[in-house]
Amino acid sequence: MMSTESCNVEPFRYQSVPQPLADTGATSNQINEQQLEAWLIRNNEAICTDLTSIVARLVALETVKATRLFAAGTDVGSIENLTRNLTWATPSPFNGDVTVSGANITFDTAGDYQIDVVARAITTNNRFQLIVQGQLDTGSGYADVTPWIADNYAARDSSFDTGCVVLPLLISANVGDRVRFNATANAVGNAVLLAAGTSLRIVGFLP
Repeated sequence: MMSTESCNVEPFRYQSVPQPLADTGATSNQINEQQLEAWLIRNNEAICTDLTSIVARLVALETVKATRLFAAGTDVGSIENLTRNLTWATPSPFNGDVTVSGANITFDTAGDYQIDVVARAITTNNRFQLIVQGQLDTGSGYADVTPWIADNYAARDSSFDTGCVVLPLLISANVGDRVRFNATANAVGNAVLLAAGTSLRIVGFLP
């Protein structure tokens, strides 16, 4: 780690033979270089403090572990005025810290996680409102989390027949916490989940 004691601007100083500023033989470049040298000397402590701060931030970034996960949806069942849990294929890309099994998403490492869920559905005859709800299980079973909800007037008729809802979240999870997401269509006609376009993305920021 850099410190102001070990930091020195000496390597950046002008190294050629100096010319006195009052010397009429000094070129404008030499004068500018000497002025820069004087400025570096005067501001040595401030420059080193800034460099120390920058190095500390870079080191901190290197210690942050990022989880990356993407999974496609697999359920293609009816959600016409009923609720279905969204299920997920084997994640790819994937680099650990989270386990995905069916609808269940389990956190194997404590940390902050960005979660983006997309649910997409289709109708063949009429309009529907598509709703996505998130649930959390910290050991006592799944329960709805009130802010974890999004909805959209997703489809109109057989000509405008598909639509999606995006639910973006940022949560703090403990080891063993589980989440899952379900979809419901408040439908006048039929409504069926689509695997194409239904997706799960998780990015974790871990200590």
